[in-house]
Amino acid sequence: MQVTNLLARSRQSRVYLVLLCEMERPDMRTGEVVTANPVFRSITETVVDAADLNEVYNDAVDKMMESVATFEMCGSN
Repeated sequence: MQVTNLLARSRQSRVYLVLLCEMERPDMRTGEVVTANPVFRSITETVVDAADLNEVYNDAVDKMMESVATFEMCGSN
C-alpha cells in the first residue's frame, strides 16, 4: 500500500492525511447541480518505530469517513 510505505519512511514524524474531494448534489428548488470541494483531515498521529502502520492508516481513514458522514448529514447529500 502506497500510504503505509510512505509512513514507513516517515518514522519519528507527526503525520496526518487529507482527503480533498468534489461533491455534487442537485438543488431541489432549481434542479441546478451544486458543487462543493470539502477537505477532510485525519487527526495528527506520531509515527514511532513501534507503530502499527496499518492501524495508523485505518484510524486516519475512519476519522475522515466520519467527517464525510457528518458533512453529508448537514445537507450536502
